[in-house]
Amino acid sequence: MVELFFNLYGNWIQIHPIEPSTSDTDKWLEFFRAKVSWKNAFLDSLYAAMTSKAMLEQQKSHRRSSRKNYQSACDYVDNLISRRSKVLILRFDVAYKKYQQHLDMSRLGSSDGISADRALLDREKFIKLLKKAFSNAWLGYIWKLEYRPRKGYHFHMLVFLDGHKSMFDFNLVDQAGQIWIQEITHGVGVYYNCNRSAYRYLKDGTGMLLRTDKDKIVALKKAVGYLTKIDLLIRPKMLSRRRTFGKGEMVLGSKKTQDVRAALAEQRRAVKQQLPVVRPFDPSGRF
Repeated sequence: MVELFFNLYGNWIQIHPIEPSTSDTDKWLEFFRAKVSWKNAFLDSLYAAMTSKAMLEQQKSHRRSSRKNYQSACDYVDNLISRRSKVLILRFDVAYKKYQQHLDMSRLGSSDGISADRALLDREKFIKLLKKAFSNAWLGYIWKLEYRPRKGYHFHMLVFLDGHKSMFDFNLVDQAGQIWIQEITHGVGVYYNCNRSAYRYLKDGTGMLLRTDKDKIVALKKAVGYLTKIDLLIRPKMLSRRRTFGKGEMVLGSKKTQDVRAALAEQRRAVKQQLPVVRPFDPSGRF
């Protein structure tokens, strides 16, 4: 939808009325009338494009992909919890300093700022270093790449550690953040420690999770829902079929583990009923 807007606007701006170079009142009145007509015509064309069959199918595809990613991520979380009775959850965001998005980044291999390829390569290296740093307790991870005009490319991360072998989640997130800043981006990276700001969330899905803590599992899966939400801004920037969402590999367990997983799946169905419904675009509405 965002891509559609900019493509249309790029075409229509070429026929935008030109401001008069005189102070003649009649010329300016004529210009303003033409500008109003131009805006109305542009909005009519935008509305027609947004309510077209192709656009509605594209929106449906985005929702289907989001639901698929959410289901897959919840299955992955259930698998992790079924394997360990205590799981330490680290939630954080990693990005690049704002001014670095537009400055010369020759040291990182891009003269136009941080490219999608560079960000994905950094993410791949980052995961490898995290596995090495937390090797004693490592269970898995989930990541989501997003793009914002002012923030550029950034990642939302969930890392899962064995709760029997790790603690002090605040410090561990800071350790991960320093790896991103010092070893991956060489000083131009930034990070945000969500575990330290858990008080901001209505339900906290970070820190130590016990398998029997249903409320925390619900909160964690709501965080997973945030990571799998539809992001319309990333698509125009991704010129090929690059992945914007990923997770670790699922490990199959014993019969007992499968029974635990089935119970967690039942909890997930209960969580799903609490999630807000994403309603499709209403073509009868006018903006």
